[in-house]
Parts: sequence; structure tokens; C-alpha cells
Amino acid sequence: MRQGMRLGTRLLLPLLATVVAVMAFATWQSQRQREKTLTEEARRETNAYAVALGLALEAAARTGS
Repeated sequence: MRQGMRLGTRLLLPLLATVVAVMAFATWQSQRQREKTLTEEARRETNAYAVALGLALEAAARTGS
């Protein structure tokens, strides 16, 4: 056998680097999508609370409470 890395190691290292790069990209994309979804959900919930508070204040003003 000649000096240096064995064939298995030479094949595994580029494959491992590729898998790590693909997984890192997929994780980044997933995090971006999750953040977008959570931001939109928080915006909708905040709007719902604002509408409910407005209705409660209008009802309180009408009844004089």
C-alpha cells in the first residue's frame, strides 16, 4: 500500500462535506420558514387581541362601566 489516505477515506471526506453542507442549508431554510410562520401567527394573534379589546371597550363605553 502506498502512503497517504486509503481509498475509503478519500471517498468519504468529500461525501461527508457534501452531506454537512446540504444539512446546514436545509436547517437554515427550515429555520427561516419557521420564523416567517411564527411571525405571521403572532401578527394574527395580536390583531385578534386588538379587535377583542376594541369590542370590550366599546361595550364598556355603551354600558357606562
